[in-house]
Amino acid sequence: MKTDNVRNIVTRAENHVTSVNDESRTIEVTFGTTYPVQRYDGQNARYFNEVLSFDPAHVRMERMENGTAPVLNNHMNTGTDGVLGKVESARLEGDHGVAVLRFAKTSDVDNTWEKVRDGIISGVSVGYRVNEYTVTDRSGDVPTYTAT
Repeated sequence: MKTDNVRNIVTRAENHVTSVNDESRTIEVTFGTTYPVQRYDGQNARYFNEVLSFDPAHVRMERMENGTAPVLNNHMNTGTDGVLGKVESARLEGDHGVAVLRFAKTSDVDNTWEKVRDGIISGVSVGYRVNEYTVTDRSGDVPTYTAT
């Protein structure tokens, strides 16, 4: 199924910090997995399970790989005040994605960095656009669509 609105950004938040480097002020995170998440299709008034494919042919990683993707404090458009840092690098590893995030060395980011470093903040949420779904399972009450 093609998505009609490719501007629709959805999020996935059950991910975690896997390492912290105080000197470089970076963390490594798992930013997404193939774990199914229930979503609602408003155009067709039905629920579906969404699975993200981490096949390199299905994921556009350019912004995350070339250092132009920002690390934001939320999914709201808050301008430069919401920027905590940037994605240093990213890669796909089988059924998940991994990224190294670098936090700015500025006083306005220090509080957030300390919470991340101390494990108070340990989850991340990634914004992404789905350009195409493939129906991968219709056997249950709720169909499964894989973002391809």
